[in-house]
Amino acid sequence: MPEYDYKFRTISEYNYTHPTPTPWQAWHEAYFRRVGGAIYANGEYIRLHESGCKIDSWAAPNCTRTCSNNTYMFSSPENVWNCMTLAAVSMDVGPGNKTVDPVNFKQMDDKFDLGGSLESFHELYVLLRVRRCFWQSCSDSKYGRCTPDLEFFRCNPVDPGNIQDFDRAINHGYCRDADLGVDSDIAGPGILVAYMVQIALVLILAGLFWATYLPWNHPKTTKQQLLGAFDSTSTPKTGPEISKPVNRLTLAAHSTISELQEAQTAFGLAIGVIFLCAFGGGSGLGLANVSSVLSYSVNHDIAFGLLVVGTCSIAFLQPCRQRVGKHIKSRWVSMVPMLTSWILMIIAHGLKTQGSWADPEHLIEILRENAAVEDCGNNPGPMSFCLGPLLQGPDESQRVFKITIMLAPVVHVLFAIVLFEEWVIKSRETHESKISQFFSGRASQILPHIFFTANLLSLSMLIICLAEVVKAFKKIQEINGGQYSWGFGQLVAMAVWIPVMANFLTLLTLGTEKGTETRIHKQLQVSQVGTIVIPSQGMSGENGNDNIPLLAALPSTSSIQVMGSKAVAGPSNMSQP
Repeated sequence: MPEYDYKFRTISEYNYTHPTPTPWQAWHEAYFRRVGGAIYANGEYIRLHESGCKIDSWAAPNCTRTCSNNTYMFSSPENVWNCMTLAAVSMDVGPGNKTVDPVNFKQMDDKFDLGGSLESFHELYVLLRVRRCFWQSCSDSKYGRCTPDLEFFRCNPVDPGNIQDFDRAINHGYCRDADLGVDSDIAGPGILVAYMVQIALVLILAGLFWATYLPWNHPKTTKQQLLGAFDSTSTPKTGPEISKPVNRLTLAAHSTISELQEAQTAFGLAIGVIFLCAFGGGSGLGLANVSSVLSYSVNHDIAFGLLVVGTCSIAFLQPCRQRVGKHIKSRWVSMVPMLTSWILMIIAHGLKTQGSWADPEHLIEILRENAAVEDCGNNPGPMSFCLGPLLQGPDESQRVFKITIMLAPVVHVLFAIVLFEEWVIKSRETHESKISQFFSGRASQILPHIFFTANLLSLSMLIICLAEVVKAFKKIQEINGGQYSWGFGQLVAMAVWIPVMANFLTLLTLGTEKGTETRIHKQLQVSQVGTIVIPSQGMSGENGNDNIPLLAALPSTSSIQVMGSKAVAGPSNMSQP
């Protein structure tokens, strides 16, 4: 029985070994590996896809019709697979260099309508269409740039003498210079700077808060307030104490903390909703600049990293806001957005952990809209399916938010502790309840240390997040060739926290009373009053002492009283010791 160089068999599916979704591996395999798979078969069966050379409206496969039309040929990975495989085989068989099993070929011809012979199929000039498609796809700067190995085939046809060079150009060099496609609307310079400013503001205000909140001149009392612990050896105090007036810096910092927390919670909530719409569903919202599967994956990682950074910042600042003493009766108003933003991050983290991708069919439609290549039949070109970093793992020099994404579970723990702390505070407001008595007893010696450890952990996490954002800023700048494009939107994003900073400076310059009066109705006026601090009743510790309520929002050393303009507004007598 004679030996033939080529023989075919059909497959219904291909065994892909990488975790990347199968549809994208199918495109990558079809575009970049089928020419080599054919010319280096060495007597092995050449595989053709059973579902290849088909269009939905056709009753039967027709490779002659499919491979002679760019729109049909590049419309599915199975079509690309069959056309490029048959083109490579016909290139070798046509000049008489190699042979194909005639009986086997007749079976394939009957099934796929190959034109009666490989010589006839070769006359379709499939590889001419292929090299034009490859060149136009990489020549657009938004995808990257063309490898020098492909330059020769820009004007020269593929023939039996250089088909191996063509295979090396498309299989090895083509995707080497593919652009990662970082979306400036997701990780542009202005957005990254905005996150740096956000974290810096949080750290500065938190530092000012703790510096002004704690009585540093009384180390023992400081420890009690910081930990929320109960001193079992001190003498119970039964009389009220009148707090001393505080300075302008303290009031400005404490007032701005609430505003900053509300602003970053709303910002985090918006980012979470947009993230899930863009990367968790089929809407395509926010993906207008995505032009490749690699770009989708990279932007997905960056967006999730920034979502973690924002949520971590919220969890870190909340304990400071708890102690400011504001919104005690309507705490749920601020907690609902916080809880919602955390739930959105949980959903996003679940999708990320499961390796969730957008619906393949929907994403291919997005690529057809964003990355259509005329010489590829107005379908996405091969540059849209370069998966090298996804299949082999991204180069360390291109990875951003690696540590932040790894530590995402820690943010969930911190948020859970913050919510538990809120529940403890709410429970202690009801003095007669059993829960309140429990937290005033033995549990009061354990929980404060847990909360204090969580505060230190959240501080460490936030510092790591800040370092990761700075690192991402530098790496993305390197990826973009050492320069950033500062568009109008980037400047707007960078200025998002200016109102918070301006408010802090206003309160610091004019004073909290005048600064607040400038923002309320003219019939209202503001005055500063002292605050009476009355020890808790019915909330005693293990030995009957409860100097400091457990992590409760301790009364501010001063408060702002808003009254109607007809009322006499002035400092209360209580402000005098």
